[in-house]
Amino acid sequence: MIYDVRHRTQISYEQLVSEAHHVLHLVPRNFSRQRRIASMLNIEPDPSQLEANEDYFGNATHHLTIHEPHDKLVIESSARVDVVLPGGGPDPESGPSWEAIADALATSKGSAIGPQQFVFDSPQIVTSRAVRDYARPSFAPGRPLLAVALDLTQRIFDDFEYQGGVSDVSTPESGRFLFHKSKL
Repeated sequence: MIYDVRHRTQISYEQLVSEAHHVLHLVPRNFSRQRRIASMLNIEPDPSQLEANEDYFGNATHHLTIHEPHDKLVIESSARVDVVLPGGGPDPESGPSWEAIADALATSKGSAIGPQQFVFDSPQIVTSRAVRDYARPSFAPGRPLLAVALDLTQRIFDDFEYQGGVSDVSTPESGRFLFHKSKL
């Protein structure tokens, strides 16, 4: 099935911005069930530099720099993609247990996409006993990883209500839990 995909981002600044640097992930990637037929990026104002790369997950990445003063940035992406629809998904109750996957990941060494880089606290994410306690019921012993992931994401969907407009990129760490418990 052929899809035409369009995305538009418009940023209006309150005052002139003298220089801007951005990283874009707006080009669909190719993989076994998806083939990018064509893609195009339109950026206004024109970037002084635009470099296309692929990140270590295989995603198309564009780094851009704008050296002229501007008070508005418009980024438009369009792509044509051929998607092969699956004949059904995997069975959530089959596959390896979450413990088996955790053990395999714990012993993987040297991989550029190894999980070790994601297990430590950062300025944006700090481990929390409350988060671990909330997730724990989904991680029954021996439960297949896909079943765990589906259960946990469904519980989050059911238990929390997102409130848009409450935070932005300048929100301090103390404001990172800006979800409203709707049913807990």
